Amino acid sequence: MDSRVPIPVKNILNEYHTLFSEQLPNTLEGFYLHGSIALNAYIDGSCDRQVE
Repeated sequence: MDSRVPIPVKNILNEYHTLFSEQLPNTLEGFYLHGSIALNAYIDGSCDRQVE
């Protein structure tokens, strides 16, 4: 995972990856990050995190 992704976001993505792998094996190709994370403007505790 890219080193520019903040640790709290990495933790959430890892949790989602684990859940997908357990419940729907071999179906997840990747995650798209957009918004403040993609723009390197993420502020922990201030920015929202949405999963779509």
